[in-house]
Amino acid sequence: MVYRKSGVTLGAYNKIVILPVEIWYHPDTKYKGVSPDEMKVLADTFSGILTNELEPDYPVVGSTGKGVLVVRFAITNIMMKKKKRGLLGYMPIGAAVTALKDVAGKRITLSDATIEAELLDGESGEQLGTLVDSLSESVSKDDKPSWESLEQALIFYAKRFRSRLDAEH
Repeated sequence: MVYRKSGVTLGAYNKIVILPVEIWYHPDTKYKGVSPDEMKVLADTFSGILTNELEPDYPVVGSTGKGVLVVRFAITNIMMKKKKRGLLGYMPIGAAVTALKDVAGKRITLSDATIEAELLDGESGEQLGTLVDSLSESVSKDDKPSWESLEQALIFYAKRFRSRLDAEH
């Protein structure tokens, strides 16, 4: 689902503020034991996808104002389950080998998630547009939602956002 306020032109914006990505579990998820550090890595990764797509042509800045577009972004309704651990997962070397990639699917399976984004005017705070996309509805019937499909969806939306900015400039 996409909404864009009538009459809004993205060409009026030349800088972007990306607010910290919010991550929300679905109340019925089977697993909620992801550490805050792992969630931060996940959130930072998703912010990085958008930043890499926008810069240097659309600088990502830290303050709002005239000509600044604010992007609020969330991964919501996350449904996860914990995978069974093999023997290596209990050994110290196993912890070192899998530490960084745990969230990306080594230890936890993603069953579903929703991508939500909101565009706000950096001067007035007025809502300019929104996007809501359920991962389970956007992957093909042969595929299941996964961390990789979530990342691919985020890359797709970052590229699409960049394309729209370019077209309106």
